[in-house]
Amino acid sequence: MTSPAAGPARLKLQLRAMRPLIYRTTPQRSAAAVTVGPLDVWDDEHVARLVQQRTDHVLHLVAPTAEVQQSEAAGSTARAWLDDAVLTQAPAPALFAWTWEVAGRQVQGVAGAVPLPLADKTVPHERVRAATVDLRERQLDHARVQAEPILLLHDGDPLLSAALVERIGSGQPLVDVDAAGERHRVWPITDADDQRAIRNRLSASAAPVVADGHHRVAALDRLAQRGWVDGMVLIVDTATSDLSLTSVHRVVPGLRRATVVTAGAQLVELPEGTEAAWLASPGPDHLRWVLADESTLVGLDMSLQAARATNPAAARCSTPVALDACHLHSHLFDAWRVDERRVDYVHDWQEARRRAGARNGLAVRIAAPQLSRIIDVARDGHLLPPKATSIGPKPRVGMLMLPAPQGGIGGSIG
Repeated sequence: MTSPAAGPARLKLQLRAMRPLIYRTTPQRSAAAVTVGPLDVWDDEHVARLVQQRTDHVLHLVAPTAEVQQSEAAGSTARAWLDDAVLTQAPAPALFAWTWEVAGRQVQGVAGAVPLPLADKTVPHERVRAATVDLRERQLDHARVQAEPILLLHDGDPLLSAALVERIGSGQPLVDVDAAGERHRVWPITDADDQRAIRNRLSASAAPVVADGHHRVAALDRLAQRGWVDGMVLIVDTATSDLSLTSVHRVVPGLRRATVVTAGAQLVELPEGTEAAWLASPGPDHLRWVLADESTLVGLDMSLQAARATNPAAARCSTPVALDACHLHSHLFDAWRVDERRVDYVHDWQEARRRAGARNGLAVRIAAPQLSRIIDVARDGHLLPPKATSIGPKPRVGMLMLPAPQGGIGGSIG
């Protein structure tokens, strides 16, 4: 269900200068070759192939699955890379202007370090799954380095003023990746007045909302009890960034069409390519989902009353945002006897359909709400189900890496 995000009043986020690790580029090692796009869009086979192709790829430090990641050795790998000049530290402590363009969408923000814990300084918009938090904690603890930032949303006055962007943009980026039609660049912000202006704008605004990294926030806050000091964040200016919000698809093994035909449910055969339009036009007090495998594509329509009747004991979803995701988890999965521990979350719809077919199940697609509504609902204290949304485009992994204070990898804060 969507539930109030219980917790203490938010503290002001203190964005500190940091001195992260970066790749030392050579004619044989471009930043594009050793960094990677968001891990949630890659399958295990592709990740394994990248790991095998390059011994200096960032995926040797962090990977989306424990099967691929040799995490026990990751910390020693980072130390060895620093000793062997694969990695180096940024020249001086700084905040960092970070811009990227993916599929025509331009995003900009400021990266820095924030003292742990993070949960009392940021606003979540989704619940987390305990097993995933456990996995992220193990990965971070073994890697001893944060290879990707927590992505936060700032909807106040832009942290990066137009004048600052123009001034630093005329200089050489510290990290520059131009690959496959994407451009990712990072510049250090070392001037004390520039840093002060950014912190003042941040302090004058409401607490930032977590866009991506809820499980890593929880994992880092656990690690704070074992000596970790800072989390690496990237705060995106929503006013000057072209962000998209899409849904994350559920792959439910063993789910069959006959199972979902409960009282009050209507199934509709859908033509290919009409999924988004059909989801966007439910009748008053109705909910819609799309269910599919490689050969099946149907829409499921139910009234709110019928959805609630599938599991009368479940708590009611309390906000008008992502009601389809909420009722799917709180009501329909129970009615369909779905073990949520076996549900996979896939960002690409066609890949979700393929995986569903391979597991004799169905992929479930939900509608994507508006980004502004997600921010408002989060600030009102409500949490959506895990993986209810995907906010992007996201930055590449491995552009900046913040090491843990222990383990001999290097100091994180200047």
